[in-house]
Formats: sequence, structure tokens, C-alpha cells
Amino acid sequence: MDFYAKVFGWEFSKLEDCDQWLCRTGTDERPGINGSIKLAKNGNEPVCNTLYVQDLEQTRSAILNQGGWVQGSEVTVPGLGQMLYFKDPEGNLHGALQPFGNANG
Repeated sequence: MDFYAKVFGWEFSKLEDCDQWLCRTGTDERPGINGSIKLAKNGNEPVCNTLYVQDLEQTRSAILNQGGWVQGSEVTVPGLGQMLYFKDPEGNLHGALQPFGNANG
């Protein structure tokens, strides 16, 4: 995080009850990619982009219907929402996050 803060000016805030930090990469007027960083379990973990979705179950179905697959089970990210990890048909890992407060969350 220190690297990204010093090189790009990103700001980080720790989430409660987990080793994950929210990352703010822009301003309200000029938003960046935003996201989070978590502690790696080993040095070979890939970068994993997370996408906000309106309906996690609908997203799960679409992923499976389009040849992707879901990794493990849905998890709760404290203070943020419900999330699942998936791979696209080419094997690229991503996350899908339905924020708390959505109609289906």
C-alpha cells in the first residue's frame, strides 16, 4: 500500500474484522478504479479485479450460462456486501460484489 500511496497518491482504509483495505484512487469529481487490497496468502496470487453488480445470484447464473465458473461459495465482505469469485471462460479470476443496500442484498 505504501508503494501505491507514494507513486499514485491512493488512499487506504482498513475494513473491520479482516485483512483487507479499501482503496480510493480518485475523487468524487474524478473517480478512479477504486477497489481494495488484501493480504496475500502466498506470493503467487494473481491480481483479482472485482466488479460491482446489482444482483449477485443473477450474475452467478449469467457467469455459468456463458461458460464461466464460480470459485467456492459466496462470502460476506464486512461493511461492503456479498461477494463471489469466478473465472471467465479463459480462466481469468475476478470477483463480483453486490453492495449492501441493493434491492436484492
